Amino acid sequence: DNPHQLRQDVQFNDNWKVLQRLFWSPDEQLTLTRRWWENADVPVLREATALCELAGSMDPTMTGRTRADFAVDLLLSDPYFYGPEITANLATTGTTTVTNPGDVTVWSTINITLNGELVSPTIVNQSLSPNVWMQVNTAVIADPINISVGDFTVINSFDNSNLTGTVSHSGYRAWMKLAPGNNILKL
Repeated sequence: DNPHQLRQDVQFNDNWKVLQRLFWSPDEQLTLTRRWWENADVPVLREATALCELAGSMDPTMTGRTRADFAVDLLLSDPYFYGPEITANLATTGTTTVTNPGDVTVWSTINITLNGELVSPTIVNQSLSPNVWMQVNTAVIADPINISVGDFTVINSFDNSNLTGTVSHSGYRAWMKLAPGNNILKL
């Protein structure tokens, strides 16, 4: 046998194993990243990610002794791509613009931390019609309060007490949401 051909065969097999391990992840989902350009006047490169898993077998079709074609079929349980996390500090006077760069309304991933001495704080998204608002109906909040809109929980960070039952809201089935684009929020 030809030693050069043997090295090529072994290299092909090694490369194929690396590709299989790259996509095979039985215990967790893979992160798929999408990049695209927007805004023809002033181009902006956007990036978003989605979770996926291998849905096909990646069986190769040999097109030569050390060459093959194959397809990678990926399944997304959630069909949307999500951009990076956005952090915004709401002013206690006036309004704050929070931009959702995506194409869909966001609510299930919104987390809010209320800090400072606040009495029954209310957050209003004034960009929506009707306005979407939520209020934590408590006396003075001295310790940070952590709100998970997607989990429908409000937890006092001082003693981990549950304040979920104190929430009033209106305008949307979830406590808060951000529409695509600019959202004007008021605390």
